Amino acid sequence: MSLATALGALPFQINLHYVEADPTSAALHNDFGNLLALRRFPRQAREHYEIAMKLDKNNYLAPYNMG
Repeated sequence: MSLATALGALPFQINLHYVEADPTSAALHNDFGNLLALRRFPRQAREHYEIAMKLDKNNYLAPYNMG
């Protein structure tokens, strides 16, 4: 594995760990959705944005990020 690949995987693994540690955090689901969107996983990103919106009805970032 190249260093660039390893460094790219690290933020993903860290964010996944945080989401798994606190699955009721709308902010963490939104942030993880952003990371997935940047990595070109739009379906998975949308799932996390939707979870964020369900967890926090006043969350304005998730619908904005979802488009």
